[in-house]
Amino acid sequence: CRRGRRDSADCGPPAHHARSCFVEHTPPVSAIPVDAAMATAAGITGIGSAYKALGLRGERRDPATHAVVLGLAGLAASSLLFTPSFYRFIDGRLRVTNLCELLGHGFVLAAGWNGQRLLLHLTGRATPRRVRWRGVVAASAIVGLVVFFALAPRLVETTDFTILISGQWADTCYWMALVGCVMFQLGDIARLAWRCARLAPKEWVGLGLGIVTVGCGVGIAAFADPLSYVVFRLAGSSPPQVLDAVG
Repeated sequence: CRRGRRDSADCGPPAHHARSCFVEHTPPVSAIPVDAAMATAAGITGIGSAYKALGLRGERRDPATHAVVLGLAGLAASSLLFTPSFYRFIDGRLRVTNLCELLGHGFVLAAGWNGQRLLLHLTGRATPRRVRWRGVVAASAIVGLVVFFALAPRLVETTDFTILISGQWADTCYWMALVGCVMFQLGDIARLAWRCARLAPKEWVGLGLGIVTVGCGVGIAAFADPLSYVVFRLAGSSPPQVLDAVG
């Protein structure tokens, strides 16, 4: 990536995850206050998780409520970690470039698994085997992310995935594991939500689950963007500029 090129005269030999030898990417000015938007998302999901955990104490042993609490907590954590100012603060303190990228993606996958758990319970299909194998998929993907993150050097401090996708084999495996697991989770959630919407006793519940199904479709389309970057990098060519506009 041209914007992430290191100055070998200043930094010397490549240093794995070395904070002192990375170039911090300055994001373009946006009309959208990203910090405020991400912090708001973290606040809303965090409050929702706390409400379900503390306000409904009698239901805390219910597996569906447990899934809601952990799912919302995962979304809150990932939103906070991807808040640019917090992202740079944590990475700077721990001196690991783009550590929040790994942590945030891990929380996203954990939240996705809890979404699957919730809908399995709502549809009456929550057997230990069905919940367990979906958890194994998410856990395997997270382990893969950790391994590939450790193997692929991160020299550019940024939240922009178009820069983070470098084309190195470990980096490519990282994004394939992430996108593959997320698309599986979203597809499964969409299928379960659609099934649950058809069986919903109240119309507004069915409408809400229908919206979830549509949202999963939008999420799959959104993750197709980084996947296309991975494919172009694998082919050894530059992604078309139209993808920058979409992303």
